[in-house]
Amino acid sequence: MKHVLRGLFGAALLLAGAAGPALGQDGAAERAHSEQHLKEQHAAIEQRLAAQESACYQRFAVSSCLRSVRRQAREERAALNANESTRKDALRRSRAAQHERNLQERQHQAEDAAPPAVASTAHPPRARRSEQLAGRAASPSRIREVQAERARTHAQRAGDAEAARQRLLEKQRAAALRLQAHERRQARLDAKGHPHAAPLPDPP
Repeated sequence: MKHVLRGLFGAALLLAGAAGPALGQDGAAERAHSEQHLKEQHAAIEQRLAAQESACYQRFAVSSCLRSVRRQAREERAALNANESTRKDALRRSRAAQHERNLQERQHQAEDAAPPAVASTAHPPRARRSEQLAGRAASPSRIREVQAERARTHAQRAGDAEAARQRLLEKQRAAALRLQAHERRQARLDAKGHPHAAPLPDPP
């Protein structure tokens, strides 16, 4: 289970990294591939769950086994959905950055193609010229502020995703320990000829 969650998280990080430069036709192909990959992972989870449930019916503690494998499947689905959300956020940020670059490029092209000013406006008053220079100087500063804010948001979301992954792993380890302890107790009771204990309740 631990390796499965790690694999899901690593796959999502790779998809999120690939989403940055993928735009246009290449981006559409990449998105289609990612969506197909996501469907395949969900289908694999359901196939594993069906196989594990079938195996549970061959064991003595059927209900305890079913709860365990179904809880594992829920955790895998949650991790997969969280990773898909991270990938989509990265794709949206990449599109927004590309859109901003396109706007700046069009603006620069329009400035370069602008006809020369007529004589009456070729030399604007000093105050107006200062305002224009100040406005042009403020634009890159504003862009840097926006980029810094986006970087902070991205770092926070990445930290939240990692924290969620760690919580899932801790829950999984705790559930595995509880199941192992329960099975050891049942084995000891079987050895002594006592009836089986009731299955452990699901954690809150």
